[in-house]
Amino acid sequence: MPRTALLGDWVHTLFAASFPAGELRIDAASADASFRRYFRVSLPDQTTRVVMDAPPDKEDCQPFIDIAALFREAGAHVPEVLAQDLAQGFLLLSDLGNRTYLNALQDSTAAAPLYRDANHALVAIQRASRPGVLPDYDHALLSRELALFPEWYLGRHLGLTLDAGMQSTLDGVFAALLTNNLQQPQVFVHRDYHSRNLMVSGDGFPENPGILDFQDAVYGPITYDVASLYRDAYIHWPEDQELDYVIRYWETARHAGLPVHADFRLLPGLRVDGRPASAQGARHFRPSVPPRWQARLPQGHAAGDDLSAANQRALLRVAATRTPPRQDREAAGRCWLHLLMKAMILAAGRGERLRPLTDTTPKPLLRAGGKALLVWHLERLAAAGWREVVINHAHLGEQIEAALGDGSAFGLSIAYSAEPVGALETAGGIAAALPLLGEQPFLAVNGDIWCDWDFSLARQLTQVPDQRLAHLVLVDNPPHHPEGDFRLDAGRVRSAVAGTSGALTYAGIGVFCPAFFAEVPDGAAMKLRPLLDAGIAGGVITGERHAGRWVDVGTPERLAELDMELARRYASPALL
Repeated sequence: MPRTALLGDWVHTLFAASFPAGELRIDAASADASFRRYFRVSLPDQTTRVVMDAPPDKEDCQPFIDIAALFREAGAHVPEVLAQDLAQGFLLLSDLGNRTYLNALQDSTAAAPLYRDANHALVAIQRASRPGVLPDYDHALLSRELALFPEWYLGRHLGLTLDAGMQSTLDGVFAALLTNNLQQPQVFVHRDYHSRNLMVSGDGFPENPGILDFQDAVYGPITYDVASLYRDAYIHWPEDQELDYVIRYWETARHAGLPVHADFRLLPGLRVDGRPASAQGARHFRPSVPPRWQARLPQGHAAGDDLSAANQRALLRVAATRTPPRQDREAAGRCWLHLLMKAMILAAGRGERLRPLTDTTPKPLLRAGGKALLVWHLERLAAAGWREVVINHAHLGEQIEAALGDGSAFGLSIAYSAEPVGALETAGGIAAALPLLGEQPFLAVNGDIWCDWDFSLARQLTQVPDQRLAHLVLVDNPPHHPEGDFRLDAGRVRSAVAGTSGALTYAGIGVFCPAFFAEVPDGAAMKLRPLLDAGIAGGVITGERHAGRWVDVGTPERLAELDMELARRYASPALL
């Protein structure tokens, strides 16, 4: 007898005493990546139930029952098991509704209360943690899950064979991930705590969120579920908003006495599942790539693929060689090693248009939204994983060093490149700082801008087939610069032709190989634009358009406008 018929008979038997069989309606509700299926039972009294169908030769219902009881005891809202037939593989569950967090979060105004409730639910589960109850998320299990990526995605899905350098890089990343996870405080881990498994099922915690798909829960690293929630593969938030949500989890966890680190850090990850997809036991690989990664990679993959082979090769192609900063450009193109990238903040400008404000305060220390412009940059760099920053300065530079110190207050190490006032310009200032920046590509950010571009994207840039020496972030032209600077052509930066559409403005954010500045004489003053024009002519500059918020803080009026905007944004009601 088909399982749907067996399920129907079981459901009708359960409700035979209350409702005639003809008054029940059973509809398919959902399925997951395993052999489990879910059906919604609509009763004549306008209530609903959910039935889980888990073939006993393929799935075990007992972990779901046990973990549901465990999480419910902790105070989380999970389905209640109302009836069970383990021999047939059926569970009757309370219905948490059909509106996921993912659906609800399309309205961004709903995000704050929903994430507040998700934080509280996660902390409640973590507070109930104790060893010996759930399986350990140990080295063996973590290693098996990491191995799904090269086996099922790179090998079987993409047909990609890793060379020795790529394998070495991947092994190094895996080793770092394993060490980090195994050294963290251990708690109950849901393992799929994200917007598709959280349901809008009430008004505030503890009814919100309804929590599903927890049957594979383990005892493992405390940051795992937080990373799943806020580095969600299915929805993306501006980095500053994402960090705000994470900080509020961290504050809640600390208040609850959980062993979170005194300094919160979460690493973005590539979430990879390799799961059975059919009754024949075929393996279905579904890489869940965060939207910010997809946006950074070349387009043109085949329909239905999450990433094409070319995209994945571009993501993994990382050279292990170091290239001296003044060697020829062809060799320099091989040095895109993102793991060692430093950042430089350009803070040496005089700020003539901001006078009289800059008569007594260096431009990058002017405040907007309660923080100096430099502080906004440093906090976002630290949150994106940077550890080493170089800052050049000239006018009132001693104030910058006094305000920021060695960077330890931000979790950074800051080195300073002091210049004569107004002498070196942008390219000259960068060239002078190269001894501090080292041999690898580096991120350069103008100190007098505010932008919500995700700095972590710079760390994911890799070598492209024809050599690249610079990558620029471009934005739509602001009212004060309507003609723009450049245009994009299939990811390459081109000169903007007067009178044509498509011109964009350089955001003051770029990643540069040191050899890009090889033509700048030592100690010479040079603007950046001539080097960019030469690089464009040589075809060695790529770029991207950032559609988010960007402000060139070049006048007192624009500074005042940004100040009010940030004050409004960060004065919004607290999540907790």
